[in-house]
Amino acid sequence: MNNDDKNHLIALFIDNENLRQSLKNDKNIDYSSKHVCKYLSDNFGTIVLGKSYWAHGRPNDPRGLPGGKNYELSLLGIKIVPIPTYIGVDGIEKNNADGEIIIDIMYALERYPAIDLWVLVSNDKDFIPILEELRRRGKQVILIHSQDVRVLNVMCDRLGIIRILYQDIVSHGAR
Repeated sequence: MNNDDKNHLIALFIDNENLRQSLKNDKNIDYSSKHVCKYLSDNFGTIVLGKSYWAHGRPNDPRGLPGGKNYELSLLGIKIVPIPTYIGVDGIEKNNADGEIIIDIMYALERYPAIDLWVLVSNDKDFIPILEELRRRGKQVILIHSQDVRVLNVMCDRLGIIRILYQDIVSHGAR
C-alpha cells in the first residue's frame, strides 16, 4: 500500500475492550479512539464506516456506556456498539464482541464494495480468519494493536497486512 495515497475509503472496527484492557497498566498511554481516527485520516483517507464495540453491564461496573465519548465518537463518524457482558458458568466475564465485529465486517464487505481499506483495532488472534478473508477478496488491511502477539505478526507478514502499534499512533499525534 502506498502510504502517500490519502484517498482511501476506510472501514474501521475497534475492539475497544480488548485494546483498553491491554493498555490499562500503562499510565503513559492515553487510550482514545480519537487518536486512531486522526492517524488514519491524516495518513490514509476518509473513514466512511466506523464502529467501536464497548462491553457494558458488568457486575459492580459504575462506568456503563461511555456517555461523553458517545458525542466525541459521533463527531468522528464512529458508532458505539454496546456489547452486553455476563458472567459465564466458569465465573469469567464474557461478551460477544468478537462475533459482532466479524458479522459486521462480513456485512459491510458485501454492502460497501467501494471501501478499499479495512482497519481492525485489536490484539485478538480470533480475528485471523476475517483478516484472511479480507485479503482473499483483494482488500487492503491494517491491524492496529498494542501488544506483540506472535501469531498475529506472522499472519500479517504472510498476508501483507500492515501492522501499526497503538503506542506509535499516540506518539505520532504528540509531534
